[in-house]
Amino acid sequence: MTPRKDPARAIRGRVSRAVGLDLEDRLDAYHATLTDAHVRRVGTPHRVIGKPVRGVFKVAMTGHQGCDFAGWVRLSPASLPMPVVLEAKTHDGFDAWSMQAVDEHQRAELHAYAAAGCLALVVLEAWGSVWLFEWARLSGHRAARSRWTVRPDEAETLGRRLSGVAWWEAEVWP
Repeated sequence: MTPRKDPARAIRGRVSRAVGLDLEDRLDAYHATLTDAHVRRVGTPHRVIGKPVRGVFKVAMTGHQGCDFAGWVRLSPASLPMPVVLEAKTHDGFDAWSMQAVDEHQRAELHAYAAAGCLALVVLEAWGSVWLFEWARLSGHRAARSRWTVRPDEAETLGRRLSGVAWWEAEVWP
């Protein structure tokens, strides 16, 4: 006998996915306006299997989805491009957000970029605002507090509140 799926859970999942895709779409639109940067959405690695049927290809996923966006930004018109990786997340609760919402392989990618001196960022839509966090600050917070969560009252000290999804302002980066 097949176990019954909880319809309320399925609806919550669809809503959560739609909200997350909306945030990514808004980030795509914002990235298209940047002049001193090139940031693009990164897809899941895949391989086409078989011929198209009525214009539809079958694909096999060949790896895990990395961070949502990758590219480069310039700190000034004369500077060399700086690599950036960005993970977009949403949180619909009023309670603390868990960094474990970022998958383990994505956390490893963020950590590797940060360790190499690149920009490793998390854009989080939560608590009625959109927030920008540097991954190194979130990791330091986790180590110092021995917990994976960020409470709403900690967001202002760990990151910054954004106007819309406009995260790139060269003057705030070293």
